[in-house]
Amino acid sequence: MPINVRRRRLRPGNESLPYTKVAAHRAVRTTIGQELKARYEIPRDLPHEMLALLMHLNRAESSS
Repeated sequence: MPINVRRRRLRPGNESLPYTKVAAHRAVRTTIGQELKARYEIPRDLPHEMLALLMHLNRAESSS
């Protein structure tokens, strides 16, 4: 589905259309994120390596 990118607003009240590249990219990222969340379960626990890294960073921060 192509995204129409407009440089100016055509009518006031038609805010759902993306008018800039930034808004268009944001809309695409949001849609992709929603689809990924719908298809895949978000893990509730951190992987061991990430937990160990966070604990290491917390120790380093508290000792400074």
